[in-house]
Amino acid sequence: MNAPVPAPTYRMRAATTVWYFEVLRLLRTRRLIAVLFVMLLPALGIPVLIYNLDSLVGAELGAATLPPPTATMVLDTFGQNMQTFTTLAIVAVASATYTEANRPGLAVFYRTRLTDPIRLLWPRFVVLTVAALLAYWIAGAALAYQLAVLFDYTAFADLTIAILTGSVWFPLCIAVTATISGLVRGLAATVCCASVVLLAVPLLTTIERIGDWLPADIARTMGAAAQVDATPWASSTVGWPPIIVAVAAVAAVLAIHLGVETRRHTDTRVVTRSDRPR
Repeated sequence: MNAPVPAPTYRMRAATTVWYFEVLRLLRTRRLIAVLFVMLLPALGIPVLIYNLDSLVGAELGAATLPPPTATMVLDTFGQNMQTFTTLAIVAVASATYTEANRPGLAVFYRTRLTDPIRLLWPRFVVLTVAALLAYWIAGAALAYQLAVLFDYTAFADLTIAILTGSVWFPLCIAVTATISGLVRGLAATVCCASVVLLAVPLLTTIERIGDWLPADIARTMGAAAQVDATPWASSTVGWPPIIVAVAAVAAVLAIHLGVETRRHTDTRVVTRSDRPR
């Protein structure tokens, strides 16, 4: 007869299983490929498109000519794409990760192995955030290569600061999506509500004295890095207030998400064999 597994050992094995399972979900559901695609496509496509824009549409305009392509145009367009279309894609991937209630088998798997919601919160958030940040940094490297080849761009120090500063936006997107997934039901509702909330944040950057503190204005951060003759590691490109606000917002939103999940675990009772009437 096998000896019973001590409770601490069982909880440790369950937590390790969840981390491993989240990585498998990211890989086997092709979500990692989706994240890489939505990051790399703008980084590789926008510089080529802007560089050849005159030859593509110049003939249609006749005598009118387009302004010469510059690195500033590329970085501004890339930043605007990151805070709109790429944000929507990240929200969709995060929503699919967090709405396990639509799949009863997956919900039972989680709730019969982990009774503490925080042991489920960290694997999901960390795995998805690391995937999004790695994809964003790879896209930043691809963007730097394209700028160097097509536009003779040399201000890589400032571009690095801009990429790192913009990185705080994606953990916030995932945290907001996670919290909303506990407040609404269904994948479509989660995607719609999270998208409305996150796309409304960049609109607030137009308000004076508020926009400088919001972490959503990636386009402006990228535009600041477009100065080829800028001083390397110039402090003007480091947006410390948005970084501080983003970190505080992620912590606050995750705390709300933990409270919502704790209430759901308390109210939901998984029926086991010992609970069934004999």
